[in-house]
Amino acid sequence: MGRSPATEKTLGGKGNVRDSTELAVISHISLVTESMGLEIEDEGDVDSAGESAASLLKDANAKTGEKELDDSVRNWLKQAKDVAVLIEDIVDECILEVSQCSHRHGFKFLGNAGRLIGTLNGGGKISSDTDNIKELFLDIKERGRDEYLVGLNSSRNELIQRLREGESAHSVVSLVGAGGIGKTTLAMVVYYNVAVRGHFYYCAWITVSPLYRIEELLKMMKTEICAAEKQNVIEKMQRQVLISILRECLRPKRYVLVFDDVWKEEFWGVMKDALPENDNGSRIIITTRKDTIAASCIESSFDNVHKLEPLSEAMSWDLFCTVMFRYEPQLHCPLELEQLSLKFIAMCKGLPLPIVAIAGLLSMKDKEALEWQKLLDNFGTEVRSNIHLSRLNTILSRSFGDFPDLLKLCFMYFGIFAKDALIPNDKLFKLWIAEVFVQQKRGKTSEEVAEEYLKELIHRNLVEECKGFYRLEKFCRVSSLMHEIARQKADEFSFCHMRNDKSSSFKGKVAAYLKFKLLTLLDFENMSLEFVPNELHLKYLSLKDTKVKWLPKSLAKLQNLLKLDLRNTQIVELPVEINRLQNLRHLLASRCNNRDGLDSTHGMRIYDGFSCLEDIQTLMIVEAQRSGIGFAKELKKLFRLRWLGISGLIEEDLSSLSNSIKKMNHLEYLSLYAKTNNENFGLENISISPPLMQRLVLLGLLQKLPHWIPRSENLSMSCLSLSRLNEDPLKHLCELPNLVSLWLPRVYNGEELRFTEGGFLKLKLLVLRELQGLKQVEIERGALPLLEELRIEPILLLNEVPSGIRHLGNPKVLANYDMPAEFVLSMQPNGGSDYWKVKHVPSILFWYRVQGRQYVLCKLGELDLLDHLQGTSATNINSWNCLRFSFCYNDDEADSTITSVAPWNDANRLSFSSLVGAAMI
Repeated sequence: MGRSPATEKTLGGKGNVRDSTELAVISHISLVTESMGLEIEDEGDVDSAGESAASLLKDANAKTGEKELDDSVRNWLKQAKDVAVLIEDIVDECILEVSQCSHRHGFKFLGNAGRLIGTLNGGGKISSDTDNIKELFLDIKERGRDEYLVGLNSSRNELIQRLREGESAHSVVSLVGAGGIGKTTLAMVVYYNVAVRGHFYYCAWITVSPLYRIEELLKMMKTEICAAEKQNVIEKMQRQVLISILRECLRPKRYVLVFDDVWKEEFWGVMKDALPENDNGSRIIITTRKDTIAASCIESSFDNVHKLEPLSEAMSWDLFCTVMFRYEPQLHCPLELEQLSLKFIAMCKGLPLPIVAIAGLLSMKDKEALEWQKLLDNFGTEVRSNIHLSRLNTILSRSFGDFPDLLKLCFMYFGIFAKDALIPNDKLFKLWIAEVFVQQKRGKTSEEVAEEYLKELIHRNLVEECKGFYRLEKFCRVSSLMHEIARQKADEFSFCHMRNDKSSSFKGKVAAYLKFKLLTLLDFENMSLEFVPNELHLKYLSLKDTKVKWLPKSLAKLQNLLKLDLRNTQIVELPVEINRLQNLRHLLASRCNNRDGLDSTHGMRIYDGFSCLEDIQTLMIVEAQRSGIGFAKELKKLFRLRWLGISGLIEEDLSSLSNSIKKMNHLEYLSLYAKTNNENFGLENISISPPLMQRLVLLGLLQKLPHWIPRSENLSMSCLSLSRLNEDPLKHLCELPNLVSLWLPRVYNGEELRFTEGGFLKLKLLVLRELQGLKQVEIERGALPLLEELRIEPILLLNEVPSGIRHLGNPKVLANYDMPAEFVLSMQPNGGSDYWKVKHVPSILFWYRVQGRQYVLCKLGELDLLDHLQGTSATNINSWNCLRFSFCYNDDEADSTITSVAPWNDANRLSFSSLVGAAMI
């Protein structure tokens, strides 16, 4: 259709106010473009009939300018512009025809304008034109989207094949993953594939949304699929009538339906009744963020769940560059922007939507490091306010509205932690419980209910599950973007207030903040605190790693206290008032020490009468009392204990203690420390193994390995320190079925350790430490099949690298600590005699102690390492970059990470710590 200068419009430009006729036509075009998957920012914005199509061009035109484009981009833009012009032509024709019709017949605009146009010209030229536009857009849109299918190509091809081929029975494919991972994009690319649409008689895309009503969805399907019917008739139809009509309509034909963004588990239970199993090869695609919904759609072996995984670092980089530099000839990132680009990519955790959104925003900014750094520093504000990130913010926030109230509180709580913090599950549960976020359930502990809450957040793909310390410790974290959403919601609901403060000193803050007598949580971990404030009503109090020397008598007033953490303080004795805290569940106590030796763990003295703490689950570490059998009798009453640690033990204590401990049916973690390094434990003939025990730490002299240890089938971690056995303990430990981590510091006096074929089938971490007589380590083929990390800590007589390392099937790290020069030099890649034994190990590390817990780290083949070993280093080792780590086997000796974020809520919570668990390396 020709266009005269008088009627010419500018795409995306401002036009005159439209009359009702034109509004009706625009609405119809909007329906057409929406059905094609085009995004309309504001349905009320009808300034231009071609605005939806123009949105395809706006960014490209702005960025290309006079730049030279490759042929594919030029052709794509030309096609898109042609279709945009065609839409405007059809709009003009519609306006003319509808205007004439309404003039002739006195037509009034009642109901949906799109339906009006369809009734007016059903089967006519306009309808035909819009169908042609739709087909053109299908091709253009598919080609345009493919540009951003980094990491999804194989999934796309697999899904297309699954839709078109395979069994004749109808089947459901569920695409599940976090918000922004590309579920809708993948589904849309497949749905609009020409070959797919040609394969099915009926095709329908239904967006479900969190607040759907099943009747409305059925009506949408009826309108999309079945014969045309007046809208007012459809509106009056009941659920069962709609289901019957849909089944009758779909039964004889092959159909493909997409249900995008499903939120409720009951959805499929109702919707499946409308979809007949017609044996025609029909297919249903469901996209959802929740694993449980995907699982609920599996009803036969033909159904399938496709879990979308985050992009790898390489794929994330490719996608970022594809979007950011899409108008550059080589998709090349300037060298000065590479590190900043990687920081932006790291924030996205492999999610395509954030990568595309951030790269798109950056593409509109100058390619200057200073400009990018400003955006990075203020990214939280940008996510909330920048219009170019609004869709990203909306999609990431969408899950929040679907939460139950308690789960909303639990999610917002992640905003209190430092960004990218690795959060120990156990600590998180205790905080939630102290905050009264956890609802009581009959037959379950509060911790078990809290774990259910966390699993729900993980199943919704909002929180990442992290297995630390070879799956012995459980951690979780949220991505930087979800962390920002949590903080945003916390602000919106006045949940808490955040404050950044780089000062680690607490001086001056006490008067300012501790006037709140209704506080329920205080965490002073790693602060320079020397006293405990009075007159508080707490449920959670952590003084870990502070300089506090005593606790006030007012502690007895904390009748609601659930957790008290006193680890690594200067407190020697627990006050008698502790025994009056009837609700206390977790008491963690250990005294400060130099932390340089293996024998540096000391508990705190506790007064008689502690058996009144009937609900206590964690009691570690307390000093054994020299009061006969009284201490053991009191322990016997604490039958709910799950973690128990006792120090200062002598042989005479053990017979009475064993009778108490072996009756603790819930005990999972037991640590026993002898009074002195030369104190004989006397555990050989005493059985103290509770049925659920998973972790065992023994520090003290043993005549022989206790017979009950190899029978502890649930044992996953064991540390036998200072045992000084004369017999190789490996032959007794090798068959433990669930042992994952084994620490052997000073455990054996012999010259040889042998790992036999078929032994230690699940072991992943092995630590050989300070075995002073050891000269040889034999690892037979077939031993330690899953071992990932082997640590050899100063064993001065071990001059030869164990040849059996070459038999290990899955080694990731070989770490050596303060090993002799000959041992280290033999592994070097250039001429080392033992290099052939270790060359398949990906990471070979060498640590050298500087002082205390400070070490320097070198990697295999580095010149600094060779210079140091040969005594020719020009650099003093004390000037190297030192790292502080804790090579420990329990949390009582672990170092914590200090952060500068100090969040608090001025109503009921204060936290001056990172709330990050100790890194166990």
